[in-house]
Amino acid sequence: MNEGHLYKVAGRRSRIDDALELAAAVNRGPLAPAVAGAWAAVESLLSHPDDPKSENERSGKAVAADRMAAIIACSWPRAELTALAHWHKPRAADELAKNIADCGMNQERARLVADALRERGAGALEVDDRAVRPVLPRHDCRVPPRAA
Repeated sequence: MNEGHLYKVAGRRSRIDDALELAAAVNRGPLAPAVAGAWAAVESLLSHPDDPKSENERSGKAVAADRMAAIIACSWPRAELTALAHWHKPRAADELAKNIADCGMNQERARLVADALRERGAGALEVDDRAVRPVLPRHDCRVPPRAA
């Protein structure tokens, strides 16, 4: 039993173990070491000594920033659509609400909401939270058509 440990390495350490140790400061301690440790963890996971580097760059670590930006850019829509799925609370349960409730993963919930927005626009969602309602119309133009 590993009481008092969120994650304990048993055996040989990997790059992921090292990155988790670098990022541990995010959960405790001052902000500056937390940011430095988190960025060191990102660099250790998303860059390699053989990565290309520009003429003005000494370390070749900018590629880690580009890769992190791609990960964030890809995850943002799923997170937003998942939030909309949780906020969809119609007065009388509709097919979308039932399908969302049956989902086991957020990716599935996000896909259902994206399909509903694509087919019926912001009117597909019924949200009783006054703070969320103004957000819905912007999604009418943000969900692109499905690729064939």
